[in-house]
Amino acid sequence: MNEPIVVVGAGVAGLATALAAAPAPVLLVCRSEGGSGSGSASQLAQGGIAAALDPEDSIAAHVEDTLVAGAHHNDVARVQWLCAQAPGVIDWLLAQGVAFDRDADGRLQLGREGGHRCARVVHAGGDATGAVIVRALGARVRTAAHVQWQGGHELDALCLRGGRVCGVRLRERSGATREVAARAVVLATGGCG
Repeated sequence: MNEPIVVVGAGVAGLATALAAAPAPVLLVCRSEGGSGSGSASQLAQGGIAAALDPEDSIAAHVEDTLVAGAHHNDVARVQWLCAQAPGVIDWLLAQGVAFDRDADGRLQLGREGGHRCARVVHAGGDATGAVIVRALGARVRTAAHVQWQGGHELDALCLRGGRVCGVRLRERSGATREVAARAVVLATGGCG
């Protein structure tokens, strides 16, 4: 199977998906040119990422705080999964070159924010967390041999065969369209509306 995985969107979700798909070939499609991810909503995200990283903290406490903050309207199993995954996600982002803020001793700087009983929120670049993450992941994607960046394009349509998605139709800035066969299509376009 030579068809690529087509990832539409170059925010954090799209960039992370493209990297995680290795070694499968990926075609990353987005509006922005040059592999920067600069047109994504992720680029504008100012908040940090909550994760139970302090030895005095726990995943159970993170789960409890999240359920309370959501007035127990949350899906408990999904909250448990999310909180359990958070420390590993921070480790993965660090491995990708994300420069999270650190304290004077070089440890990740953990902040205490609304809904959290203790300091468990990491930031990057102060309130530029999204931009820092997009920049780091974008740099990784640009050097990843398995990823081809296709900037300056929009998704025009999903292509179907036998009721299943089998590719995409892309629209170039000129208005011309072309179809690309795909082994899978990931729509990571959350912030674009």
